[in-house]
Amino acid sequence: MGKKKSSRTKKQRIEYVYATVNAVDGKLEVTYDGQHNGFVFDNLVPGSLHQKIVYERESGKEKVLVSTPCGDEIGRFETIENLRKNFDFLFAVDTNTRIVAEEPTSISVSYFVPNRLSTYTKAIPFLPFCAFEINCIVNGVNPETVGWHILFEKLRSAGMFQTAKRIGVTVDSELGNLIEMNRRSIPYYESYFLPAEIQLVYASSDTGKEFIPNQMISYCDKMAEKCLDYFAERGIETNKTVNGDRNFRGFRVVNFKRE
Repeated sequence: MGKKKSSRTKKQRIEYVYATVNAVDGKLEVTYDGQHNGFVFDNLVPGSLHQKIVYERESGKEKVLVSTPCGDEIGRFETIENLRKNFDFLFAVDTNTRIVAEEPTSISVSYFVPNRLSTYTKAIPFLPFCAFEINCIVNGVNPETVGWHILFEKLRSAGMFQTAKRIGVTVDSELGNLIEMNRRSIPYYESYFLPAEIQLVYASSDTGKEFIPNQMISYCDKMAEKCLDYFAERGIETNKTVNGDRNFRGFRVVNFKRE
């Protein structure tokens, strides 16, 4: 595991490159590649190589700001470089839930980078992609993964899987399971495994705003909250369509308009 510290912000960032390896004769071999500013792990378990940025809480526990897959070749420290090297397009999705009109109502919002990541050398812009109202998610079911599932179906129907085979989707949930989800070792929702074109990136929505995944997930979170506020303040009738599965009643597209 590689590690370095950064003093770019008030709370000191600690950056890791980590992986799972199949050790041979109890030996672990890690090589630093100076040309690519990263680490090469011998006998790497495919899909396990990640970069992680954290800071230490007052309790001594680590707060994860962002964690990005690195592919299976070079474990780089730089988040943006990891994203550019491993993904064609980048999305983010966040789902917030509240009681509206006496029933649990979730708003799932996604943002996206409008062009291929490789085309940007400096600032990376992002725009709203889509939003959904999801109704009556069953207790005990993670609304975030329901939002992911609906977004993935939207990407499929929009032809994204034909346009790009390497799509990063930033989320802020299921941190402990993301590596196994990315390896297709466990399903992300019900019996559904991630589409072959998608890898999940973790980012905190409340910290780490110097990193593009955190910026994107923060916008998703804020817009979902604004939409729920709008529903409550305007007394908007919730969706009654039955088009979900056993975990939720239904969903509909939410269109944002400027007034």
